[in-house]
Amino acid sequence: MIVHFAAGGVLPKDRSWTNCYQSNVLDSIALWKSAAAAGVRRVVTCGSCFEYGIAGERHERIPATCPLEPIGPYASSKAAASIALTGMAREMNFEAAVLRPFHVFGDGEHESRLWPSLKAAALSGRDYPMTNGEQVRDMTPVESVATAFLAVASEREMIRGVPEVHNLGTGVPTTVLAFASHWWSKWNASGRLVAGAMPYRPDDVMRYVPELTLETEAG
Repeated sequence: MIVHFAAGGVLPKDRSWTNCYQSNVLDSIALWKSAAAAGVRRVVTCGSCFEYGIAGERHERIPATCPLEPIGPYASSKAAASIALTGMAREMNFEAAVLRPFHVFGDGEHESRLWPSLKAAALSGRDYPMTNGEQVRDMTPVESVATAFLAVASEREMIRGVPEVHNLGTGVPTTVLAFASHWWSKWNASGRLVAGAMPYRPDDVMRYVPELTLETEAG
């Protein structure tokens, strides 16, 4: 089997249309075709909640069957890759699953992202400027995501030619401000959370909360 996490454009500085589609679609298709031709039975790939794009704001909990309305090159290329893999699995008759994690955080995350930058500020005694934090998210520990991928890769019964798509999350929505406040308190930060000091991004979707379908998801 193959468990596929490789992706281009994860960080904003790498998000050109050309690079994202080359890495996430064309290179991935080449890998999956070679794998199927070599007799690989199962492909499990990491999708993204951002594939849903602005559709997220129309759902209290986004079903995995929701039409994809991504914004920008990274999300669009991840959506195209999901469609490509499921189509190939049907045509070439192998087992496939696309797992879409929702807002993963934890050790090993790039220092520029919310949780590690928040932690660095808290432990150094600095103030932390942020948006108003009204975005609603399902903030998912990386350990839960790893557990789900391992279970689908090694334990789940699947049918050849019938690809699956699942969301990964905790099932517990929270605002970004509540999430930041929780960890700020947990780290006994001496600085201040400065909510409203930064504007929302132009493409910021205000609600990303998944409907969950896998028994492997942990709260």
